[in-house]
Amino acid sequence: MNNSNKKILSIEVSKALGIIFVVLGHSGPPWIVEKALYSFHMPFWFFLSGYLYKKKNSFNSLMKNKFRGLIVLYLIVAICTLVIFNLNQILCHQNFPNLLRQIVGIFMADRQSHLNFNGPLWYLPALFSIFLLNDFFERFIEKILFR
Repeated sequence: MNNSNKKILSIEVSKALGIIFVVLGHSGPPWIVEKALYSFHMPFWFFLSGYLYKKKNSFNSLMKNKFRGLIVLYLIVAICTLVIFNLNQILCHQNFPNLLRQIVGIFMADRQSHLNFNGPLWYLPALFSIFLLNDFFERFIEKILFR
């Protein structure tokens, strides 16, 4: 196995471990295991995303690509889960949901209205913001230091 295949394999193994850590953390493990997993599993994903980050030619192309890959995905999943959650509420004869509040919650990341039933979605807009902020500050620092 050559060096590039080892690198790709190590990234795939890292992603698989990250998925396992997140699933374990959200599966209701004993308190001490949950605290241990929560101390590193999301920073691990941010680190891995940064490691795999490839700088785009322009800030606009980065924003367009990340918007398509992260925010559009966020919106699709948020809307689908909103429909499924509300259908479940209606079919179970529970209170009729406040649909407007939930739709606004998708765009405002309001935990009380939308993310209360789909909390893991916070990661996608957070990662989008981190990519944009990192790129902006990296370009800003390059301009200051390497004029």
